[in-house]
Amino acid sequence: MFLWTRGGVEDRWHAPTTPGAYEWWGFEALDTGNELAFSLRISAGDPMDPEYARVLARDRAAARPDRNVLVRAVLYRKGRRVLARSFRVGAEEFAASTSSGAVRAGAASVRIEESARGRAYVVELDPGTRLTFSGPPGRPPGTGTPEASVWDLAPLDLDVSGEVETGTGSPGERLQFQGRGVHDHGYGPSSPGSQARSWAWGWAHAREYAVAWRQVLHVSGEVESLLVVDREGEPFIGETARSRPFRTRFSLMGVPYRRQWRLDGPSG
Repeated sequence: MFLWTRGGVEDRWHAPTTPGAYEWWGFEALDTGNELAFSLRISAGDPMDPEYARVLARDRAAARPDRNVLVRAVLYRKGRRVLARSFRVGAEEFAASTSSGAVRAGAASVRIEESARGRAYVVELDPGTRLTFSGPPGRPPGTGTPEASVWDLAPLDLDVSGEVETGTGSPGERLQFQGRGVHDHGYGPSSPGSQARSWAWGWAHAREYAVAWRQVLHVSGEVESLLVVDREGEPFIGETARSRPFRTRFSLMGVPYRRQWRLDGPSG
């Protein structure tokens, strides 16, 4: 159901226009020293967004990805959520590069900096939050448009530095961030709602290895699992299975770190 690629191959805007199609840019980071965890997801036609599912059911012509852009950001400090932002932007506030992973959605943006030493994703959310995800050099973007859904992983062990601001509205406390993170990118030419009931994914670091996993529950009841292991910037599939779910064995600061979104459409 899902393909996966090496970071930089499909990490770009494919400009999907089909109702129900989707594309997202995700950044997550963990600072163990300061007990901070950060997540940002910019989605155009997020298949996990109930509002997008409602638009798709009500008016397919209006369910274009670039007209249904959602930004979600969350910050945890010592296991407690201190920032949670979720906002939608209009098509005029959204722009994405067809040749790199650069994207802008209202106040949220991702800028790409390339050098001989590597690639950096500069992530900004309002003036008080700016994090740089740095890794090895990226690969040239792929040509053409994938015919199936793609889960694109940049190298899973990225250095993350910068600062994040807590609270919303008035300026909050600014916290220095120094840790490790991941970047992923997803694309799909059509809504997976007719095939998948839910999916979950997560990541973890263990010594020189980084691990990402995804588990999809199909409408048929079948479970599709994928485990990707990364060492020194080179990911490989460590395990793939059907009808055998992974155990919830990865955690964030001792708290089970399991993302799960239901893809059921609205009833009626």
